[in-house]
Amino acid sequence: MADRLIYMSTDAVLKVLCQSGALIKWEAELDDDESPQRRIYLAPDVHAWLNPPEGSKKSDVKYAAGVRRFLKGFIVGENFDDVIKLKNLDVDEFDDPDQGIWAIRVQREPKTRIFGGFPHENVFVGTHVYLRSELPKKKWTNEKSKVLTQWSGRYKALVGDAEKQVVGMLPRLRNRTRAQLTSNTKGRRNG
Repeated sequence: MADRLIYMSTDAVLKVLCQSGALIKWEAELDDDESPQRRIYLAPDVHAWLNPPEGSKKSDVKYAAGVRRFLKGFIVGENFDDVIKLKNLDVDEFDDPDQGIWAIRVQREPKTRIFGGFPHENVFVGTHVYLRSELPKKKWTNEKSKVLTQWSGRYKALVGDAEKQVVGMLPRLRNRTRAQLTSNTKGRRNG
């Protein structure tokens, strides 16, 4: 039996990946007057880092709470159309991404980078996280390679039965600007 590649909607692939445990949809705690405008999906280890278990060091719990507040801003549609919060890792100039590799830049101390990409505008998938102090000064070749490896290896959705198995791939948007990736889409279904 050979797998055949077909088109599945991004939402369908994300749903299968969440059901399989390859990704976890991160849910921000929203106020009554807030609604989600964007979504974040995380690799399980990134999700665990963002939600430290009971009994963790107080400083880790406090830091994670601050990161969750920052990411909530992304979810509710705050401006992420700047290099301070969202960095394209593909080019030195920030206008022409080509591989679709991005980092959300958490500016709290210690500064952190959540690496990943966008399979759809307003949908970020975080593959891994590093403290900025642990990263080299330039050319984050290893971090970019890790995003590409995760994307090509883990983000395939297998659906079907024993007779016929279908593979859906999670796309990674390329050649998009920050404004295109984080456009405010009030009124668009974004669940």
